[in-house]
Amino acid sequence: SAFTQLPYVMDEDAGVYEDVPLEEFTYDDADRMYYYQCPCGDMFEISYEQLAAGENIAHCPSCSLKVRVMKSSEVELTMAAESVAVSAEYSNLPKNGAAAEEPLMLHINAFTERHFSGNPAAVCLLREPAKAGWMQAVARDMNLSETCFVTPSRDKQIRQEEPTGGPLATQKEGMGVIIWRYELRWFTPSVEVDLCGHGTLAAAHALFAEKSEEAGGRCERIEFETRSGQLVARRLPSGAIELDFPSSPPQPIEFVVAKPSSAPASLTELAQALGCPEQLINWVGASYDLLVELSDAAAVRVASPNLTAIAAWGNFRGIIITARAESEKPYDVVSRFFGPRIGINEDPVTGSAHCTLAPHWSAVLSKTRFSAHQASARGGNLEVELVDDRVFLRGHAITSLRGHLLASPNVDASLK
Repeated sequence: SAFTQLPYVMDEDAGVYEDVPLEEFTYDDADRMYYYQCPCGDMFEISYEQLAAGENIAHCPSCSLKVRVMKSSEVELTMAAESVAVSAEYSNLPKNGAAAEEPLMLHINAFTERHFSGNPAAVCLLREPAKAGWMQAVARDMNLSETCFVTPSRDKQIRQEEPTGGPLATQKEGMGVIIWRYELRWFTPSVEVDLCGHGTLAAAHALFAEKSEEAGGRCERIEFETRSGQLVARRLPSGAIELDFPSSPPQPIEFVVAKPSSAPASLTELAQALGCPEQLINWVGASYDLLVELSDAAAVRVASPNLTAIAAWGNFRGIIITARAESEKPYDVVSRFFGPRIGINEDPVTGSAHCTLAPHWSAVLSKTRFSAHQASARGGNLEVELVDDRVFLRGHAITSLRGHLLASPNVDASLK
């Protein structure tokens, strides 16, 4: 052997538990990390970048133990899964003969616990960043309101720290919280968007389902780096997922024609575009969406807006219509979302719209926590809580399809 085998002893000075050949580590191509079982039950870990830079000490995030990685002259570091012994238990590499470069693709229904309801999203788990043109082409093919692309963060991906988080974040006495970091991008069939609630929920559900073995099933928090900054997803004891989003309070709108066709010029024009009587409009405000509160929940449910007119209002991503729910319903508010300007005529369940609904309804209802129903044909439910300038959205998701995308990121070099 090219390795110098040392006794299985503790090096008290360096805290090194033993010396381990690189071949005994498990390499995960998705997060570019090498793993080796620690006596405490967690995993020693060291990244490809650390090894390439000449570092050779792998740390366990759960205890103070370390191991020294021994690399022979015959071993050449590589990102390819073929160069190392990959354990299926700690890897999300394609199985059943799929090529290593074929990304894992899932179809997930968000804000529901039932198949064929909620808001569907496609989630693509990538190993390395892909070109925007390729991602947009995939989103067009998926033809869902959102296709999400998840890539391991360049920062350290798995770590452990003291419990923190939202109002319902899991607190485990005496234990830290396993945290993952990923980059997340969202595409409609026509454009990339800055924020998507149901896509974030679907991405978190996919990662909790596909990657939990790597943390011994103990991961409770994911930090996503996005165009809207860092977004946090937490797994709750109930099985629901909590999303931590920025609040986007709506401001009252004045019907002034600043730019032709950029916004409705009058309450009458707005009512005509919505297809509802003008007297049913209680209040109108705007953030990145136009928010219209109606006095009747039934009017929200039956609304059939003029999508061409709405698409011409270039000041807004889309339009939210909302009302108090009927007294017999098990939720507080009802809403619908229309976004023809971004390629979504009606979105089944729009998490990001509740970043605007939360501050609005918290003020109207005089409570910071309420339940919401989006009254699309598919329908979906979520719990909403406003805490200072953050909105916590809680909901479930369910996977309906799992496979591999044969059109890998390298399939068409002409896509930029």
